[in-house]
Amino acid sequence: MRLTFKLALALFLGVFAVHATFAASRIQRETELFERDVLGEQQVIGLVLVQALRGVWDEDGEAAARTFLDQADRHNGHQAFRWLGEPPSALDANGIAIRVDRDAEPMRVTTWMRVDAAHADRGVLEITDPLVEAEAYLAGSVQRAVATSALTALVAALIALAAGTLLVGGPTRRIIERAHRIGEGDFTGQISVHSRDELGAIDTELHAVAGALAEARDRVEAESHARSQTVEQLRHADRLATVGRLAAGVAHELGTPLNVVAARATMIADGEVSGDEVPRNATIIATQAQRMSRIIRGLLQFARTSTPTTEATDLGPLCAEVTEFLAPMAKKSGVRITRTGDDSRIAVVDRDQVLQAVLNIAMNGIQAMPDGGDLTVDLGARHATSPEGVEGEVAFIAVRDTGPGIAPEHRAHLFDPFFTTKDVSQGTGLGLSVSWGLIRDHGGWIDVESEPGVGSCLTILVPLEAS
Repeated sequence: MRLTFKLALALFLGVFAVHATFAASRIQRETELFERDVLGEQQVIGLVLVQALRGVWDEDGEAAARTFLDQADRHNGHQAFRWLGEPPSALDANGIAIRVDRDAEPMRVTTWMRVDAAHADRGVLEITDPLVEAEAYLAGSVQRAVATSALTALVAALIALAAGTLLVGGPTRRIIERAHRIGEGDFTGQISVHSRDELGAIDTELHAVAGALAEARDRVEAESHARSQTVEQLRHADRLATVGRLAAGVAHELGTPLNVVAARATMIADGEVSGDEVPRNATIIATQAQRMSRIIRGLLQFARTSTPTTEATDLGPLCAEVTEFLAPMAKKSGVRITRTGDDSRIAVVDRDQVLQAVLNIAMNGIQAMPDGGDLTVDLGARHATSPEGVEGEVAFIAVRDTGPGIAPEHRAHLFDPFFTTKDVSQGTGLGLSVSWGLIRDHGGWIDVESEPGVGSCLTILVPLEAS
């Protein structure tokens, strides 16, 4: 609608300018013709008066001639006659001088004519005609020209506005609405402008673009879904690999309670215990069975596939679970696991995903110390700035080891998929890559600090609020 208004306004100004230009030219021509007529009239009257003045002067003298001129001036309506000694400007060869004073109020035309060429001392006759009526006529002509120009331009603009609203405004509005729906992701709808002009071509192309975008969206959604499934399968495979590496330690961990259960059950079955000893041995069997069940249930829960869900999670018990899972593996490698920092810290995360990331990092730390060492899991919160420059309060889980550290040439590839410095039997190189992806999905990141020969510290940082 604004475009139609602009077009109508441009047409109004154009028509008004053209019409006003022609009107001004016409008025200018009329003014010139009027001045020419006045000058012709003055010259005719001047010639008659000059002849009369000469006759009176010759017969009755100068005084009679002046009286005659005064009477002619009084009886004339709009022209003024005067007798001058010398004209204000030089006379031409015919003894005539003319001046048009357009700046005067009112505009006037003056003609000077020599009275008698044979007697120069008789002076000149001045005829002055103030063009009052001419100015009134011209002013009326200007007003009529302006009004006519404005009316003509207004009619043209109204016609253009009506036609533009019908032929341009409506189709344009429908095209804009269609484009707005496409911008919001709605690619449905048919062609709305059935015409063969440029607007119809634009709507046809817009329809084609909507179809292409719909196909692209479906393709991207399919590819995104396939990628999500692949990433989730990869993460689950890494989780199962972690479970496999934990299995040896868990099997050893289950050995002790199984031996206790078997021994106590045999004693009860063989009658070696009686009286109050029977309930006490049964209690010991139940306690050990619960311990084994808890260990197995934790492993199974960690190994299962789950839909990622973020919720307020206490990271304190999560860190305790990590140390419990890794205790058998650490003991086998001679590694001492220590928990430090806060006992409780709430963050909005997916518990299983963060657990998997911490387990992967901690397991890498244990594997980096085959001859034993210390592994510390530290929990806390601090103000930090992300790699993207976003500041805020974050929860952190720092895993420190006293291993050989990370070689400088390996740090740039630490989180690359399938990059590993371990033997084939010790890992696939997916653990840290998967951990990086899991933490990035939470809007967090992993800081790496390492000093060769002293150890490494990998710190998981996640926002305290949901990202």
